[in-house]
Amino acid sequence: ELNGLFGPGIASARYMHYLEVGGDRMTRAFSLFGAESNYPFLIHCTAGKDRTGVLVAMIMDVLGASPEDIAHEYGLSDLAIDRLIAYLRSNGRQIQGSDDEIRARMATPPEKMAAFIDLLHAKHGSSENFFRSMGVTSGTIENVRRLLTA
Repeated sequence: ELNGLFGPGIASARYMHYLEVGGDRMTRAFSLFGAESNYPFLIHCTAGKDRTGVLVAMIMDVLGASPEDIAHEYGLSDLAIDRLIAYLRSNGRQIQGSDDEIRARMATPPEKMAAFIDLLHAKHGSSENFFRSMGVTSGTIENVRRLLTA
């Protein structure tokens, strides 16, 4: 379990672990952005902060966003936590813990994403380098840039 490896909650090392155990899935997801026929895109999960947050952060990195902007965007998800909790409860989802505990689990502290980007850059140089090491072609990377910045 990830909590046993990294402790409870968000940790930059936990996010790096996603790349170690699920780098192929992150790469596949990233590659989907390289085909215009896949647009428009919707990326989602229950909270949209962990694997989804990592994927979006890496896409932003490939597009040239600064680590500060990536971390800031990640932090904006905090604004929707109360609506997410209400939505989940209205749909019958059983959520363990008090509202404060749930908010803490769903939080998106910008400094955690900034630390992940720092680790990613220290290990791989960039998200682009990571994806290239996983077999993503230059053409796909350029398509992602063209399609998301057009």
